[in-house]
Amino acid sequence: MKKLTSFIKPLGLICLLLFSISLIIASCKKHSGDNSDVFNLTELQNWETKNFNHNALLFNTLKPDWSKVFINHQENQNVYEVDVINQEKLFLSLGFTDPSSADSVAAKSKIKMLFFKDDESGKITGGYYMVSISDENPHYKKYENYTGAVYYYGSNGNLINGFIYDKGKATKSIKGTNAEAYKASLIERPVSLRGISGRKLQLAMAQTCYTDVSPVYGFSCITVETYTECTPYVKGYNYTTVCTDVPIASDGAVDGSGGTGGGGSGGNNNGGGTAPTGPEETEEQKEAKRQTDCETFTFRKTTEANWQEAGVNNIKLSWVWLGGSSGIYTSRDMQVSGLVLGFPTYYTNSNGSTTNLSAGKAANRAAIAVEMARRYTYAEFRDSPYYPQDAEVKKYFIAQVALIMAANKGTAGTTGSGSTNIVFNDEKRSYITDPLDCDDVE
Repeated sequence: MKKLTSFIKPLGLICLLLFSISLIIASCKKHSGDNSDVFNLTELQNWETKNFNHNALLFNTLKPDWSKVFINHQENQNVYEVDVINQEKLFLSLGFTDPSSADSVAAKSKIKMLFFKDDESGKITGGYYMVSISDENPHYKKYENYTGAVYYYGSNGNLINGFIYDKGKATKSIKGTNAEAYKASLIERPVSLRGISGRKLQLAMAQTCYTDVSPVYGFSCITVETYTECTPYVKGYNYTTVCTDVPIASDGAVDGSGGTGGGGSGGNNNGGGTAPTGPEETEEQKEAKRQTDCETFTFRKTTEANWQEAGVNNIKLSWVWLGGSSGIYTSRDMQVSGLVLGFPTYYTNSNGSTTNLSAGKAANRAAIAVEMARRYTYAEFRDSPYYPQDAEVKKYFIAQVALIMAANKGTAGTTGSGSTNIVFNDEKRSYITDPLDCDDVE
């Protein structure tokens, strides 16, 4: 018994030692990169929490994916490239994107976070967002054969700079500017020049710099039962100055100080660009996220037959006409009233089963129809070569509502059954509460 006890004591010490080592290892991670380095993951997480502006408009829905870290060795420093969790499917493009091609364009846009750590001091000196637009997925400053674009944003979400590459050669440099400068260039130098997005304006006839605007998109999805419809919307804009006759850093480094450089210092990497991000969303940006709320519709039985209807007034159509070939963007605002939507209270399916449509379920379907028609209307007229008249836009919108309703056993028009039981409500729009939560309304 004595011998057994004397054996257990050193065994316990060994177990305690192994447990302590495991705690140390738990705070570190080994990930892919130039070699199998071990690093302190907690240090990166704490720095990200303290130094990144999580309210920055463009990137406020992104979260670092700490399970995917690439260690990129650079001279005198390590760059930790962290993938992001992108639930909003945020993506950038080199111009305005047609909704029909949004998925393929989004697949080219890749976002990651960069953390720079100095070899000598062992301190994290800067953090950035890096966005590449290409079929490839490049690593920071490793662009030997890269073709595409790279944008760098500061930890506050502001655009700093970027580069356009062709087979590893940087052909254009990009600097962040703001909306005011872009608008001023439209007024002062109205000389058309086609470039990256097809809507460029020269700064002067003899210069090779021009101002540019390109959107940053997100996807908005609406789901009813098993059906989901996702469409892109503009979350913000990149306002830039693009130049081809200025010295370009051959390594394509992020520049947080106004010159060429690496990872910045002291975490002061907010960058010179002031747009498109900010701590507060504008009303236009909030509106882009809203969709028709099912509470808009009060469905009531309007005939002795199997039929229910609801009326809606003041449906808001707010969009931007891109100006055809003129490149002058025009905000358009109009309202549609007197629309009547109808559904059966029940219907028989092809397999013989019966689907009952309560007033709440009918309201959900009606909300989807109106919202989808609105988005189809925006897409139809946004790039129109001529200025769309209000009557034409409204007629198209109503026709789209009718088509979508017909595909879901319903009808839509400006008359309906003519019943005095039809209740008309103004359209309600929502993006904070669930806009399709009327299932339990009977």
